Amino acid sequence: MGRQAGYTIVEVILFLALTGLLIMVTLTGFNRAINNNRKTDTTRSFESSIESIYSGVRTGEATRPVDGSTGKAICIAQEAFPGASNECLVIGKLLRFQSPTQVDVYNIVANVNPDPACAATGVQVMQCYAPRVLDVDRIVDHINPQWQAKIADIVFQNKNNGTYLTTVDMIAFLRHPASELVYVLPIAGGMMPTSGEYVFPATVFNNDYANTKGQICLEHDEFPVQRSYVRFN
Repeated sequence: MGRQAGYTIVEVILFLALTGLLIMVTLTGFNRAINNNRKTDTTRSFESSIESIYSGVRTGEATRPVDGSTGKAICIAQEAFPGASNECLVIGKLLRFQSPTQVDVYNIVANVNPDPACAATGVQVMQCYAPRVLDVDRIVDHINPQWQAKIADIVFQNKNNGTYLTTVDMIAFLRHPASELVYVLPIAGGMMPTSGEYVFPATVFNNDYANTKGQICLEHDEFPVQRSYVRFN
């Protein structure tokens, strides 16, 4: 009697095992590709959001009135700055890294004219315009990393000795009201009040981390490559 056509149980089991293995390998590679694409997307999206804010400051798009349409607005608490004008302009944006998953964005205002007494001392002119956030409760925008990415580290390099500032919790983009030069200022330990006005510490204008190289590290726990970087050059 000849052998009947068909497959034995052993052959069927081997076929199913090999097929399952191939499917598992294919799905693993597919999932890895999806995760890598998500990591790239969240990095580019986060970087694009910051670049858009910086670009708006650099081109003057952010220079607009706090209220009204005259290009100027009445500042509050201006008596804190003797000799200052009672009018101000929006000259930039402050990025506050509120948590690993959220960046709060504020308008930065400055006096229309520098304080003459301050300018006479020879300090950094930008400081003499008294840049500040008028109201820490007035958040104008948020940036949130996608795909469960987290902000892990923010680092800026000292332009003179190469050491690093690793305790950055805010970054300011400012456009000088007169010269139109743009400043990138990392702020470490910048404790904001719980309400009211936030005035920039004088040290941020005169240290060796202003307008220098820096980077924001994003952490991706679920992805094969767990870190990506947004760099300031």
